[in-house]
Amino acid sequence: MKKPLILTISFALTFLVSAQSDFRPGFIITNAGDSIAGEIDYRLNLKNYNSCLFKNSGGEVTEYFPDQLRGYGFLDDKNYTTEIEEGFFVEKLVEGSMSLYRFDNVFFVDKDSLYRFESKKGEIDEMSQEVTGEDSRWRGILTFLISDCLDNPGGRTRGLPFNEKNLTRLVINYNKCKGTSYREYKVNKAWGKTTLGITFGVAQSNINVTDNSQFNEFDFLSESYSSTNPFFGIVASFASPRLSDRLAFQAELQFTKSSYSGSLMLEKTSTDESHQTTIDLATLSFPISVRYSLPERKIGSLFFNGGLTFDFNTKRETTLNSESVFRLSSRVTTFPETSAFEVSKSQIGIWGGFGVLKSFNKFSGGLTLRYFQLTKDLDEPEQANRPDDLVVSNSRITFGIILLKK
Repeated sequence: MKKPLILTISFALTFLVSAQSDFRPGFIITNAGDSIAGEIDYRLNLKNYNSCLFKNSGGEVTEYFPDQLRGYGFLDDKNYTTEIEEGFFVEKLVEGSMSLYRFDNVFFVDKDSLYRFESKKGEIDEMSQEVTGEDSRWRGILTFLISDCLDNPGGRTRGLPFNEKNLTRLVINYNKCKGTSYREYKVNKAWGKTTLGITFGVAQSNINVTDNSQFNEFDFLSESYSSTNPFFGIVASFASPRLSDRLAFQAELQFTKSSYSGSLMLEKTSTDESHQTTIDLATLSFPISVRYSLPERKIGSLFFNGGLTFDFNTKRETTLNSESVFRLSSRVTTFPETSAFEVSKSQIGIWGGFGVLKSFNKFSGGLTLRYFQLTKDLDEPEQANRPDDLVVSNSRITFGIILLKK
């Protein structure tokens, strides 16, 4: 058993590592100033600052470091230069009479001279006094740099968040004010993008019951119940392609109706008991997650989800029908129908899964496989109306189809 498991894990890891390669049309600029077309591996930012993987027309891959190139870039996308920070590739954001560059969480503004902007929190020396707070000296420098054209420069920088989006917009506004030509990189990528869609499929839901009572007071309940039912829902995905085309925040609303049943025969001292339990639920689930997508291949793009789910049971009915047969007299006693136990109105849990998504002309479609584990009741203790020594846990596995409009 161990060898097949190790082989399976090794194959999965090999696939994930190879799937990370994402070569896209681009170019490198040599130290002599020559531009050579080819493909560049579209990697995470931290790796892009240190080197680039270049594939030439013959398919040969070469790793270049900052001392070997003047820069590199992707067509209509990110561009990097070595002329700003020695020993590193720095991303170009805007180039004009005022230019903006980025290196991780550091920004550079070039206007006659090069200024390095950092926003740190900690101990700051101001007038020989130690002050705890944000180092906002970059605001004063930026206010001075834009004051020769933009009106109310202090008001524009006061409260300005220290991020790529806001600094890019300010630098662009300055270049427009000056009336000079400028170039904004990644202009074809949106700062924010919302994608809507639907999902539907099959859910296998499970309810596990644990009787922790001293005298097995709930022995009439089965240890587990299972139900397989369809589900359907809507999906909303929120992403910022300008910052990352692999990460997205996803929210969904799903509806499932599930029905469980179980029967149990118990032998007591002088009687034989039979118990029939039914559980009927109608559940609205609100799964929220972070989605990470791998580069798209021929079969599509493999993606992973993980996050929280909030379940609200709009219908929660349980019934218990019991009979007792006395062995000596064969007399049968039928007990009135009653509630088996109380189901929580709302629960919170965690979930994770993966899927594959393929792009078509007007939509993207794919398959998903997910596991949900409800971990905590959100009801107040008096609302739950269930003994502490009766533990009921819910889980489900879903296999679904997802359709997203482009």
